[in-house]
Amino acid sequence: MFGRKPKPKQPAPIVVRIAYREFHEPAPNWAAHDLDRGYAYTWPLSTPPAIGDRIVLETAGGAKGVVVGFGTNYRGSLLAVHALATPRQLAAAARRAAKEAR
Repeated sequence: MFGRKPKPKQPAPIVVRIAYREFHEPAPNWAAHDLDRGYAYTWPLSTPPAIGDRIVLETAGGAKGVVVGFGTNYRGSLLAVHALATPRQLAAAARRAAKEAR
């Protein structure tokens, strides 16, 4: 009666699987349900994730990637996605890729 109230359960974090790719590189053609493909990260962003989202990862260099699926078989700790790529970042990458292709 006078004990501590139990903490409310936190919802399970959203887990996405990503492939490391520069913004201008195509996403791999992997099956979204294949839990053994890609690297698992948590998704703390307010917008829901979608396959094909281009993202910046929470690493020293801000590695880039693309969402290729959801969930994982991995049971260790996970890093978080840092941000969605901005339209400006995507446009700059497309310009660089077009310039390099010439």
